[in-house]
Amino acid sequence: MAPKLEEIAQSKRVYTFVGIFTEMDGELQYEYHVVKSAVDVAVKKAQTMYPALRFRITSYNSSSRSINAHAVVLAAKEHCSQQVSCFVGPSASPELEPVAKMAASWNTPICTAGGMDVEFLDKRLFSTLLRNGIILSRLVHFVMIYFHVFDWHRIAVLYDDTDRWVFIIIGTGETVREILLAAYDLGMGNGEYAFLSVELFNNKKAFGEFTWYKKDDPRNNEARKMYESLLLVTVRVPTGKKYTQFVQDVIETSKAEFNKPVDESLVNVIVAGFHDCVLMYAAALNKTLEEGGDPRDGYNLIRRMWNNTFKDGLTGDIYINSNGDREADYTLNDLDPSTGEMRPVATYFGAKQMFEKIPGVKIHWPGGWTGPPPDVPRCGFTGDSAQCKQEEPFPVYGYIMIIALVIILIVVSAGLVIYRKVKLESELNSLWWKVRWDEIMFHDGKVKSLASIGGSEDSISIASNRQGAKSQMDGLTNSDAIGIKIGLYK
Repeated sequence: MAPKLEEIAQSKRVYTFVGIFTEMDGELQYEYHVVKSAVDVAVKKAQTMYPALRFRITSYNSSSRSINAHAVVLAAKEHCSQQVSCFVGPSASPELEPVAKMAASWNTPICTAGGMDVEFLDKRLFSTLLRNGIILSRLVHFVMIYFHVFDWHRIAVLYDDTDRWVFIIIGTGETVREILLAAYDLGMGNGEYAFLSVELFNNKKAFGEFTWYKKDDPRNNEARKMYESLLLVTVRVPTGKKYTQFVQDVIETSKAEFNKPVDESLVNVIVAGFHDCVLMYAAALNKTLEEGGDPRDGYNLIRRMWNNTFKDGLTGDIYINSNGDREADYTLNDLDPSTGEMRPVATYFGAKQMFEKIPGVKIHWPGGWTGPPPDVPRCGFTGDSAQCKQEEPFPVYGYIMIIALVIILIVVSAGLVIYRKVKLESELNSLWWKVRWDEIMFHDGKVKSLASIGGSEDSISIASNRQGAKSQMDGLTNSDAIGIKIGLYK
């Protein structure tokens, strides 16, 4: 028969959380006093929600720079000195990797708001790990849905340099601004190029401000123009009363314990993720005990948290998928040209895996575009597409050759005309065929004039060969008898 919760309470067993946090030493940077205050607030809430159980937390500010303060050393120390119920953190992947492996071998649950790397997808190796934060593989899934919505297929990820059409820029706010200004100098501010950046969470100290404005910078106008081509992905930050109260609780706890003022921007979704790790474990522990399960069986206890939805988390309902990773919600932000500020235009809901546009808000596309630019710029990536090639002007030497050919044709044509005319006149002037009347000698020895024979019906025979003609006349001395007059050309 399973023990009742009252019996468990009377046994005075204390369930111990060990928080190991890496301050400003990893991909998710936060301040130790802020995150410790957040988990302290969570432990108090868990005690109130489950009064039959007793909780406590031991927290460390780990650092990879010191072997004695290294996360895995601290974890081993606590495991050997007391029975650890659950590890909370660390967040930085290099710190988390050895601790999560050791926790799996100890059969102890471990929950973190970090561990972004894809290596932690292998839950055969990290069998007691739950990730309640930003998961790169899930973030990539959102980005791919976002590209599908806009029908974009050509993508480049910029660490420092590369070029394509859609650019994903991973860096601080200042780095993003510098890259956008460099793109402006390359003529990429015409609206045919889109830029996407990721602001994991709001932390001005660690990541700077993702803004076009920089005090006393003469290139502010150019930066603002380029920011119109930028879409910024952020983890969705809740705005409800519950989250607002949490922020105030953390500020007050930090001030009381550390005597340090806390800027509200330092209380972000990562800090909230560690807070929710405590409450999720407390809920799973309570369920395990109610059902008579073994609270020391970390493998089975952590699987109660997998493929499950936890209601009323600080950031809303928390869905942990079947691989023990949170399906976070993300917001797509665009620059409002009227205010110069980034504003939410769409939300990706991880649990539903749906991309929803915010009603009444449209993305402002620069360059006069009414929608997302096409997948390939109109003139191609290098501006040499066929439709944008300008016809080369006709070369000057071409005009010279044409003019020369026309002149030659005119000269040749004129020469042919003149030649034909001269030749014709020459042929006419030869006159070898022309016979004058006074050069004809008739048989009676008299020379007839044209006038004397003009009305005669006599026929005239002309011979061009005088000798031949004379001999013929000798043979035709009696031709008068038949009425034929014979003439001889002299």
